[in-house]
Amino acid sequence: TAHSAIHPHLLKKVSETAPIEDIELFSTDDGHYTIKYRGVLVHDPAGPLQEARDIVRQHSRSGLDRVHILFGLGLGYLLDEMYRFSEGKIIVYEPDAALLRFVLENVDLSEILGSGRVCLTGADYQMTFMMREKVYKNDQIDVLPLKSYAYLLADEIPNLMGKIVGLFEDRLRDIQTSRYYHFRWFEALFKNYPHFADVTMFDELVGRFEGKPALIIASGPSLDAALPALRETADSMVLIAVGGALRRLSQEGIVPDFAVFYDAIGMKEQLQGLPAEYLKKITMLVWPVAQDSCYEALVGARVLFMAKNAKQISNWLDSVLGGEHYRLEGGGSVSLVAFQAALAMGCNQIILVGQDLAYTNNQAYAGGVGITQDENGRIVVVDPSNNLYVEPARQAEVMGQNGEMMLSSAAYQGFVRHFQDLALDLAKGGSEVKLYNASIGGAHVEGYALKPLSEFVGRFEAWKAPGQPAWKPESSAQELAERRQKLENGLIELRARAEKAHRLFEEMRQGLLEHATSGQTGLSLLHMAVESAVTRFFAFVKDDNFLSYMLLHEALEFSEKYQAGGESGEFIASDFEALDLMLTNSMSHLWEKLIPWVDEARKQMLLDQSQTELPASVSA
Repeated sequence: TAHSAIHPHLLKKVSETAPIEDIELFSTDDGHYTIKYRGVLVHDPAGPLQEARDIVRQHSRSGLDRVHILFGLGLGYLLDEMYRFSEGKIIVYEPDAALLRFVLENVDLSEILGSGRVCLTGADYQMTFMMREKVYKNDQIDVLPLKSYAYLLADEIPNLMGKIVGLFEDRLRDIQTSRYYHFRWFEALFKNYPHFADVTMFDELVGRFEGKPALIIASGPSLDAALPALRETADSMVLIAVGGALRRLSQEGIVPDFAVFYDAIGMKEQLQGLPAEYLKKITMLVWPVAQDSCYEALVGARVLFMAKNAKQISNWLDSVLGGEHYRLEGGGSVSLVAFQAALAMGCNQIILVGQDLAYTNNQAYAGGVGITQDENGRIVVVDPSNNLYVEPARQAEVMGQNGEMMLSSAAYQGFVRHFQDLALDLAKGGSEVKLYNASIGGAHVEGYALKPLSEFVGRFEAWKAPGQPAWKPESSAQELAERRQKLENGLIELRARAEKAHRLFEEMRQGLLEHATSGQTGLSLLHMAVESAVTRFFAFVKDDNFLSYMLLHEALEFSEKYQAGGESGEFIASDFEALDLMLTNSMSHLWEKLIPWVDEARKQMLLDQSQTELPASVSA
């Protein structure tokens, strides 16, 4: 079917579900149909179409950037009305596979489900995952329940709404983070770009350690007590450390196989003072937009991983390098990246250590790094060595491993949810991967068996040579040369696109200024000019995902102002002012930020190439 590629697992489940016979079909007063199921009339017997229209207009707004969540499919009236009312994304939550089979066998929804903007799910964790992929701001979602489903889903709706509220909180934090770091990410991308010629892609590690156990090492307070057991088990597991744990590990002479670096700031502090001979034994897993210190450090090897978040950057790099590269999901935490890396490597048992996600005994990190609170009640990390970069965190609470409430942060609350969602996703997908939490004394994380690391001593057979890395990447000179050429071509092509976009915005802005006159006639012409410019701008957004992602927050701010004006039903001068400001700022970002970054990256690549081509006697 047209929609089988979008919903393969769900359709398989539905096809394996036995048909139901306790559905009664009734004609409605307006000549359509409703059904009685589990003793409930699913649609209004007087008029299911009018019921759907009322729900849509009372609970939703239309727009390309909207995400509409429908609790209940029924016979599809609400979905059909929502589909025609708005061009936004639609997520339909229908957990009853038997009812879903009846509807799909008797109602033709192939056009709607095959449109690419409708997702059908029967699992709450899939619903929240779909939302996380599509929601960009906290007022973007509509929730539309069929009245009958208030009874049919009475036990589920409170939990579903709780998950949606939790996702709102996570996304709001992500949006705030994005606004703050957005251009830092792009600047870091092009600072790091010349180094991409010498890295290995993460794809080389996919399935590399099939059937091996993995230890994810974070820097929480519980790491200290686990260090003796860690040393004894090091040769029997894939050791994946977050960058912040390296200092404590180096003090104990423990060398992880991999260290993950993900953040835009704080990486310089994490690497500061680490012995060069120690770093040279480690393979670094690094994101394209991590702080440039990660690419300058003299480590054993560097592996570049793409991420599901900031997917526009990953999409662009895929197009530059050719092919679609494996992607890891970040979720805001480097430990979540490490977890996903272990799964991708094929590890069949994953153990978390130092993943406290709480401030046990007023400690922030292993090695005795404590906390205090500022005058606003925020958590402040006290680091006498100045080897950490940590901003004040909003205080929160999480449940501990004995059911007690523990001091934590809002970010850690979100990470607990993400780890639990991963475990639930694996369990519902039938995965045989076993999950353990050896972060004794920290937060309770559902889905992970709690065991101290000492219980794993002697449990796994040793398979690594002492002092030797578990894996060492290899690339031929020809492969490196071909990759370098692709990267150079990518910069040339991107600069041309940026210049073209700049010319487009300049042309649009000049057209607006020509109509910025007084009087009713002038206002009408200006209104038409604004409408035309808006159409052209969002056509550009659709056609160039990478450049439009760079200008994302300019577009979102304008969209919110413009939509607010549109809802009033009147054209107002502020529409012109908001559009003019967006175009002006977008032009500035292209000309004063992106193009200089691209030029500097290309200059550095050419310089690096000329230096490597010098005769050995000259380069020495």
